[in-house]
Amino acid sequence: MRVEVLPQQLRHLELSRCGLLQAPMDLIRLTRLTELRLDDNPIETWWQLRQRLPAALADLASLANLPLASNPIGDGWKHLPRQLQRLHVQCCRMQQVPPELARLTQLTSLSLADNPIESGWQYLPRQLRQLDLERCGLRRVPAELARLTKLTSLSLASNPIKGGWQHLPTQLRQLNLQRCGLKQSPPELAGLEHLQQLSLEYSKVHGSRRDLPGRLQVRMSRRRGPLLPKVLSRMFRPAVWFPIPDLFSDFVHMSRARRPFVLLLLDFLLCVAACCILIAFFLQWLS
Repeated sequence: MRVEVLPQQLRHLELSRCGLLQAPMDLIRLTRLTELRLDDNPIETWWQLRQRLPAALADLASLANLPLASNPIGDGWKHLPRQLQRLHVQCCRMQQVPPELARLTQLTSLSLADNPIESGWQYLPRQLRQLDLERCGLRRVPAELARLTKLTSLSLASNPIKGGWQHLPTQLRQLNLQRCGLKQSPPELAGLEHLQQLSLEYSKVHGSRRDLPGRLQVRMSRRRGPLLPKVLSRMFRPAVWFPIPDLFSDFVHMSRARRPFVLLLLDFLLCVAACCILIAFFLQWLS
């Protein structure tokens, strides 16, 4: 790929899923670049570039957003630019939070989704405001999250969390607990006085909201017919006695790293079959 033909004043550059086998060395010309997307490329892109031209990379002082999802990072954490503000490293096979993250003193948004992280939570930068830990296999809320005093948005979706709720940062405004297998809302949520948005979708949570903050916006479980408009759902309710599975949502949200393609295809085919059945009911109802 020839990067030298790109204008030097470029600020946003996306090279995701380009099948890059080596890092474009001419990236150093783009000194005004603030966002560089290198997701889903089979190379250790950023640090490979750093190792070859370490001095020249100092010119990329404007780079603030660096998505590196689905890349084998290895020991490349030490080469991340200190001025980064947003870093996305989903599906990077991480088992611990790297110590090098602690030196990113300007980082405010971090996504570690789809990584089976077991340790290293103490290295999370304290100035973080947004943190995504979806599908990390968490069984407890890490105790180290309590020290993130500036965190306002946290996603723990699709984690089988059973405890540790007392470690949630008290200044949270948005909390995503979708698909966590909850049967009741944790009582510790009552202590989150600043919480404004809480998502409990696709769970079995029922009961009163008396213990939740008064102005809280709660999104509860979706159990029936998410693929149909509400009018059609009401129309079919007397005739269709079985619950419609949320197959399409699973198809969209499930991690590619966690689900084989065959299972994804099966979900999609089942979804199509369910839609065909509903169309048949609808045509019968019209006749």
